[in-house]
This record gives sequence, structure tokens and C-alpha cells, in this order.
Amino acid sequence: MVTPPRAQLACYICTGALVMTHLILMVVLVASIAAVAPEIKTTLDDVRLMVPQMHLTLRELGKMLPKITQGMRILDQLCADADNCRVA
Repeated sequence: MVTPPRAQLACYICTGALVMTHLILMVVLVASIAAVAPEIKTTLDDVRLMVPQMHLTLRELGKMLPKITQGMRILDQLCADADNCRVA
């Protein structure tokens, strides 16, 4: 049986150490993701409920915006006639 030279043996040891370090880091990563997974599922469920409501709210706001703009113009005109009125 032929024994490998020292440089080759050192290369095998370094490669083995890198592979073991990588495996340990991957286990830590998967464990931390598994701990957060239920929270992520809850958050995604909340987002799934909120998006349609947000869409409806934006649509209603789009209908109300012209009236709000008109009301602000009227308020500016009324405030322009009053001496002690300031609109920020």
C-alpha cells in the first residue's frame, strides 16, 4: 500500500474540514429557517387577506380624490377671503 505524500494528505484534510464546516453551516441555516417558517406562513396568510382589501380601498380613494381636491380648492378660496385663516 502506497501512502500519499504529506501535501496531498494536507489537501485531503483541508477539503474534509471545509466540507464539514459547510455541512454545519447548512444545518444551522436550515434550523433557523425552520424556526421562522410558521411566522412566515402567518404573514403570507395575512398578506393574502389584505391585498384584495387594499385594492378596494385604492379604488374607492380614486373615486374620492376629485371631491377631496375640489374641497381643498373651496377651502383655499374661503381662506383667501378670511384675514386670520392659514391653510398649511
